[in-house]
Amino acid sequence: MSGQGNGSTARKLALGGMLLLAGAASAALLPALQTGSTVEFSAASYSATENGGQATITVRRSGSALWPVSVHYATANGTATAGSDYTTASGTLSWKSGDKADKSFVVALLDDQAVEATETIKLQLSGPKTAKLGTVATATLSITDNDVANAISFASAGYTAAEGNSVVVTVKRSGASGAASVKYATADGSAKAGADYVAASGTLNWAAGDATPRSFSVLLADDTTQEPDEAFSVALSNATGAALAAPTAASITIPANDAPPPSGAMNPILFVTQVPVGGFLPVTAAFGAQEPSQSKAPRGGDLMIRYTDGSLRNLTREAGYGVDGWQKAGAIAVRQPAVHWNGQKAVFSMVVGGNPQQYQSVNAQWQLYEVTGLAQGQTAQIVKVPGQPAGYNNIAPAYTSDNQIIFASDRPRNGAAHLYPQRDEYESANVESGLWKLDPMAQTYRILEHAPSGATYPSVDSAGRLIFTKWDHLLRDQQADADAFSAASAYKYGAFNYDSEEQTTPPSAWSIAEHFPELRQAKYSKPYGQGYDGSSIAADYPFGDLNFNHFFPWMMNQDGSEEETLNHVGRHEFGGSYANPSYRNDPALKYISYGAFNNATYFINGSGGVFHLREDPLTPGLFYASNAAEFSVHAAGDIVRMMGAPSNNPETMKVELVMSRSGIGRMRNPLPLSSGGLVVAHSPEEGDETGSAPYKHAFRLRSTKLVNGQRVPDAYLTSGLQKTISWWSPDAQVNWSGTLWELDPVEVVARPVPPLSRAPALPAPEQQALQQAGVGQELLRNWLHSKKLSLVVSRNVTLRDRADQQQPYNLQVPGGVMTAPTPNARIYPVDRQQFFQADQIRGYASGKPPQQGGTPSPGRRVLPVPMHDPAAMAANPPVPAAAPPGSYAIAVDGSTAVFVPAQRAMAWQLVDSSKTGWSQAVVRERNWISFAPGETRSCPACHGINTQAQNGAPKPENKPEALVGLLEHWKKVVRNNCPVSGGTGAWTYSGTSFSACDDGRQYRIQACAGGNGCCAGLPQTQTQACP
Repeated sequence: MSGQGNGSTARKLALGGMLLLAGAASAALLPALQTGSTVEFSAASYSATENGGQATITVRRSGSALWPVSVHYATANGTATAGSDYTTASGTLSWKSGDKADKSFVVALLDDQAVEATETIKLQLSGPKTAKLGTVATATLSITDNDVANAISFASAGYTAAEGNSVVVTVKRSGASGAASVKYATADGSAKAGADYVAASGTLNWAAGDATPRSFSVLLADDTTQEPDEAFSVALSNATGAALAAPTAASITIPANDAPPPSGAMNPILFVTQVPVGGFLPVTAAFGAQEPSQSKAPRGGDLMIRYTDGSLRNLTREAGYGVDGWQKAGAIAVRQPAVHWNGQKAVFSMVVGGNPQQYQSVNAQWQLYEVTGLAQGQTAQIVKVPGQPAGYNNIAPAYTSDNQIIFASDRPRNGAAHLYPQRDEYESANVESGLWKLDPMAQTYRILEHAPSGATYPSVDSAGRLIFTKWDHLLRDQQADADAFSAASAYKYGAFNYDSEEQTTPPSAWSIAEHFPELRQAKYSKPYGQGYDGSSIAADYPFGDLNFNHFFPWMMNQDGSEEETLNHVGRHEFGGSYANPSYRNDPALKYISYGAFNNATYFINGSGGVFHLREDPLTPGLFYASNAAEFSVHAAGDIVRMMGAPSNNPETMKVELVMSRSGIGRMRNPLPLSSGGLVVAHSPEEGDETGSAPYKHAFRLRSTKLVNGQRVPDAYLTSGLQKTISWWSPDAQVNWSGTLWELDPVEVVARPVPPLSRAPALPAPEQQALQQAGVGQELLRNWLHSKKLSLVVSRNVTLRDRADQQQPYNLQVPGGVMTAPTPNARIYPVDRQQFFQADQIRGYASGKPPQQGGTPSPGRRVLPVPMHDPAAMAANPPVPAAAPPGSYAIAVDGSTAVFVPAQRAMAWQLVDSSKTGWSQAVVRERNWISFAPGETRSCPACHGINTQAQNGAPKPENKPEALVGLLEHWKKVVRNNCPVSGGTGAWTYSGTSFSACDDGRQYRIQACAGGNGCCAGLPQTQTQACP
């Protein structure tokens, strides 16, 4: 029977019929079938170039094709490493019956800038089905390096950008031995300089050890000529300290755009008109512009809209606001409109009411309003936004991604009426307290950012970040200095300190003591009447003069977290003030070198800065602004731009000049358009404004154009809006007739809603610390929020950015880490980090302090006071009596972790607590920073390391040991410092309720119930979306 079965199977095979195998016959014939087909690599070795993108690997099938065949393939590291040199590849190749065609797979190659030998990748075939592996079942892929040792080249051989934009060209360097430089220059192709683009040339520089890519930008013109794609080139030449490597030339293509709209056509533009004004801090000022008085903000302006056809509508008058003639009851001034994402409504600020008669001033404030009916043919309707702070000035509104409103307000930070108004740190003038967030549906608001000298013009960019201008003037009080260094009979400001923010009447003892930072002028180290002579410096005073005064672009998330300058950029990249070494007698410290690592040639004003930031709708992350002085110019000057997308490292960012005021007059409120154009509010006057009427400046909205490579004002958007009005000053009648100013333009167009930015998850090093301590991030966040606290963590405070040589950077934690890149330099021990909170305790009185008979004036200035917030002090470990108040130990790894009050401006310094007097302070924070409730703010060094520190190290990634230690202490706080014998209670949700809704979330935390304490474990928490 067995022989008959085999014979039957053999006959079927011979006849080529259907094969039916069973039992022993199947096992016996399967090897024979496998040997009928062979799969193997087409070659034992393959090669590719690193910048080739990918390598194609071929696998062949030979022998019988009777059966379907498959084989598995995979890559493995040779001398090349997956993830850095190539991307791992694996899979299965299959052939159908009768198919003998070659099959292939690809290995993606990763291009880097490292100079390296040829590297290899192992290739392996395995697991063949109905086939056997051939002799070439393994192979090698060799990757040939395309980088030249110490060479300079373009990062790409081609770029493309639309008309009216700028193209950013990147130049890379491989190797970093010695300093290097290279020149670049554009050259015409079918695109011509002056007509299609602005010619660019310059030199890029690298210091020894620096291989960070450099970039430059080329501005493309936006003309009205219909034309095909055009191109020009840019080339590298004259390299020093390095060789040139391909590509040394790059092509820049300008695609043909759609037929342009007719002359003057653009989306509708919403703007305001304003009666001309001057004097000290008017409505157009760089700071303190929230004042509503008729002398600061003359009534008579309106909210206007200009349509594509050039027609105008007066929206406020149409909705029943504003009056002609005498500006009394019903008179208005309008400012700062912002259009909603849907393009169908806008929010703006308006003050209603004028001085009713001579010698009487109206009690009116700037409040927020919304307008609808913006389209032609619709009827404008204006309503007051509900739920905003009443009785205070609310200005500069902007919509958030969740349909709430960000705005600036002069409401006191904590709502205490006796602190109103907040006084700025320079002129002690009335100023906004910061940025606030309003939920009109819930009719609730909260402060997001506390700004001791004001913050304004917020907007939400395409990445969801809140972008704004903030004035930092973190200096001692110059008004108090003026009083302190003059005879009592010459007192002008009557400066004095309250004992606390809570104190409502002046204390009996007079004091103008300040804790932070150093003196404004070193000569003040000798007190008046005790050696002060106007020039000499006390022997024990180590610091130089401190001048810090600039308006910078800032950013934060829409929940108030992660506040910092735009991408953590600083004065080294953008310019500004504070340039001297902090210590006078340390040769390692140097005067600032602006633009050392970003090759910038244009810098913001040292006593001024950037205002009216607007993102280009065609280039995400490109911001336009006005660069102006702080006084007398209506925040108008040059028009500049800066690339600040989230991916931009500060060393690739710089301020670029777009329009110079020289020869054409001052400009403000730049508005980049969706069509690629640019509108500005322009005044032909270049000089400062006069203190009284008639005023020099005459701001009108104008389009712009390129003339011989320079952008200049072009056509006016209106023919000029005229008015004749009168008002009480209030002491005298004022009559005015003329052309209104046109300000604050914004495009009326729908835009995509940006993502809602919130505090991110903790980085890996901080997560490791929480895991080691056994603490959950959600519980920590909710507990912090419930206490109105934040957690600030630094990984290694001894590291500073390589550009910052103005404060000590040769630092050592006693018994711990040391960063000392300068040979034989003075080493500064730092053992504690001292925090300061912004307290409104500096008051002023008429002519002399109240302790000497002066009458206190309303409002207070902020002073930095050692942190004493009760909730923060209860959460942190106790501060030893001998240590500086508000200071906490630096761990041996250089890390720090401290609980701080949220929604209050904070600053800090590193100290050497073994010293006393002036030399105790070593490194100071130069800006005020606010934190959000529940936020854990982690920064590698909190000294702005861009690419590397002074010693060449990258940003630290160590697990912060200080955080581990703080969390161990915190667990005892949460358990209420249970006695050793305690622990019979239990954590429970019983009796707990969910918190009030905040930023779309609410939570609850278990409480301890029963027994004598919950001394084991930690409570649980629940977080849910708001109902």
